[in-house]
Amino acid sequence: MSGREALKILHILAAMVWFGGGVLARLMAGRVAAARTKERALGFSQDMAAATRVLTGSKVVVLATGILLVTTTSGWDFDQPWIMIGTVVAVLAVVSGFGYFRPETGRLIDEIEGEGYGKPENIARFKRLGRVSNIEQALVVVAVWAMVTHVGL
Repeated sequence: MSGREALKILHILAAMVWFGGGVLARLMAGRVAAARTKERALGFSQDMAAATRVLTGSKVVVLATGILLVTTTSGWDFDQPWIMIGTVVAVLAVVSGFGYFRPETGRLIDEIEGEGYGKPENIARFKRLGRVSNIEQALVVVAVWAMVTHVGL
């Protein structure tokens, strides 16, 4: 197996973790919102925070391996639409992982551990996390479509 093939496999596996983990995180957010006890909500939130760390890591791997693939593959360039789409989605996802999902899940845990369990603003936070996750998942599907079809070639 060549180094390029290994990079491509790692890129695809990380994208699979990102997408599949995103679906799972979305389901966990729903379970947190529906939890009937503080302990269950806290448990689901802690699981969601751990999943967010894994997902953010997979997004970084997708971005890094994608950049390496483009810079080491003849005929591939960042001005090609399919590569632009994938790169933009990956950059947005890494930024949202570090800048939104990780801090937001931390705030949820802090609120639930304190006196925030069941407060309307925290239920709204759960729902917002779900909506943002849905948008990101849709963008991942667009990026996968662009990668598979090599749109613009």
